[in-house]
Order: sequence, then structure tokens, then C-alpha cells
Amino acid sequence: MKNKQNENLAIILMSILSMCFLIYIGNAIFQGAKIDFTQESLYSLSSGSENILAKLNSPIKLKLYYSKTAANKGTEGLRKFNNYLYVKNILKEFRSHSHNNITLDVIDPRPDTDEEEDAKVYGLRKFNLTETEIYYFGLVAINESGGEKVIEFFDPAEKENLEYELTKLIYSSVNPKKPTIGVLSSEKVLLVIFLPIWRR
Repeated sequence: MKNKQNENLAIILMSILSMCFLIYIGNAIFQGAKIDFTQESLYSLSSGSENILAKLNSPIKLKLYYSKTAANKGTEGLRKFNNYLYVKNILKEFRSHSHNNITLDVIDPRPDTDEEEDAKVYGLRKFNLTETEIYYFGLVAINESGGEKVIEFFDPAEKENLEYELTKLIYSSVNPKKPTIGVLSSEKVLLVIFLPIWRR
């Protein structure tokens, strides 16, 4: 009886050790890997965008201005359909593929603050929700020389073009001269290739 108990205990211990070993191996192999389980891989970048990000060799600071406090005080439609979480998650994907060249700051510009003044200076579109609440939802990209590129407002109706616009913004931030843009896809966000052909 005692031998049987010892045998069962040994089997349990071996099972636990095997499980720990498999977890360790899995973490070692897939460390840093992410899998997009969303429908249609909403947060996965196209190969064109990944190629552009892989070639970044200078820092870019992204400043996402989103009036979260004002939105929470707004209508239910504004809270549900403003596209904020989608935009933020896509920007995080860009950051994660940039080899630490992209930083991301999310800013809630409250009335009469330096953050709101910056949003005005950058030319972000504003919407007056009430007499005291103003809504901003835009992006500023700043390169290492202080050059700025701006998306004035993220229109929820343009969601399918978001990756394309972000890739173009980042590329033009580090390559100020106007590029020729070739889009190889039935949907232009699937594959974007920027060709550095400068106009003279």
C-alpha cells in the first residue's frame, strides 16, 4: 500500500516537473512574440509597414491627444464609436516593431492646461462638447530634429485606412522629402511600399 502511494506521489511530482519544463521552454521560444486573436487580425501590421519600421534608424516621438475625460462626459455614441482603443493599440504595434525608435505618449488635454495649448499650436481639430468641455483626438509625430507631422483628427469612418496613414506619417517624419508611394493590394492598408525617389 505504501509503495503504491509512493508510486502515485512520484507520478504527480513528475507531472508537475514536466509541466514546469514545458512552460519554461515555451517562454524561452516565444518570448516577445505576440499573437493577434482579433477578427481579421485587426492589430497585426502589414509586411509593408513592418519593413518601414525595421529600417528606422532615428527616434520618433508620438503624442496621441485624446480627450478621455471629455469623452466620458459626452454622449454614449462618442464613447463607443470614437475608435480610441483601436488607434492606441495600432500605435502600440508600431512602437513594438520599431526597435525602440518610437515612443508613445497618450495625453488627455484638459481645458486651460499646457497640454491643451500644445494641441492648439499643433493644429489639432477641436470639437466643443459643452461650454467647458473640448474634444481632441489627433496625433503628432516629432523627429529628432524637432520636425513635426500631424494627423489633425482620427475619423472613425476612416478606420480601414489607419495603418496606411500612420505608416506614411512615420516615414515622412524621418524622410522629409516627398516620397513616391506605391500600394500593392486590393485594400491599400495591406501592403505599403515607400520608394525613395526624390523630386528635383
